[in-house]
Amino acid sequence: MDFTGFRGNVSEMIIDFRGDIDEETLREYLGQIIFWRDENGRNYVSVDMDRSEAIQLINQALLKRKEKKVGDFTFQEVMAREIMAKLKEAEGQLLAKINEMETQVKKRIAQMEVAAAASEQKIKEVADEFQAAAQKRLDSIAPRIDKLEKASNTRLEALELWRNEIERRKRESLKLLGEILKNLGG
Repeated sequence: MDFTGFRGNVSEMIIDFRGDIDEETLREYLGQIIFWRDENGRNYVSVDMDRSEAIQLINQALLKRKEKKVGDFTFQEVMAREIMAKLKEAEGQLLAKINEMETQVKKRIAQMEVAAAASEQKIKEVADEFQAAAQKRLDSIAPRIDKLEKASNTRLEALELWRNEIERRKRESLKLLGEILKNLGG
């Protein structure tokens, strides 16, 4: 129960008639009261008494209500059963939602596994194609590499022969120059 304020000597209280207290019990304890509902659907009651006195009487009415019997059960037992029923209903809804989410997650994981397998297969196919193309290219280049290697070896041999020839001629030239200088000197 929530008090919204005072106007003069009148207490305005928000009442939830479905749970806290009923109109009949309020009239029994508070006497002359006026009920109305605002545009937001909240229930109000006005009583011509002091706020603290109204609160005290309403608390007594609530205690009295809790002691009343509903069939073979006390009001507290009935309320506890209603709360348990609502909790069980909420639990059922929650479990249904969890199961639905779990199913969705499993479906998504299965989709991702299929996609991953397809991607893995595609990567393997591309890698195999690349390897085959690289091997084909190597096979086509190998004879040319052999020819170039042979030609290179031939050129190296030719260069070696030229170098040896140049060295031989250089020695001969130096020997001849040495003889010329010897003859000139003396």
